[in-house]
Amino acid sequence: MFKNNQKPKKTKCKHFRWLRGVLFGGFIATLLTCLFTPKSGDQLRKKILKVKTSSAKKSRVLFKNSKQHTKSFIKQAKLLAKNISNELQDFKKGILDEKD
Repeated sequence: MFKNNQKPKKTKCKHFRWLRGVLFGGFIATLLTCLFTPKSGDQLRKKILKVKTSSAKKSRVLFKNSKQHTKSFIKQAKLLAKNISNELQDFKKGILDEKD
């Protein structure tokens, strides 16, 4: 008769929230010390610099290739447009010749 009809509220699992924070903070701290300590981060900085320069070279090559691809695409498009206009003129002449 006097029952509580409300369902109990579900709470999200918060048991190991602190552990997640500790692990993430440790990862960030390790990364920062590797990057900014004079000797130990030297190798890592060189690797990162190498990746940056190689990606810059790749982007230059890609840009150069994209220019070439664009030029060849424009040539093909012009040729196609010229062929289509010639075909239309031939078709028009054929229709006009049939009427006469």
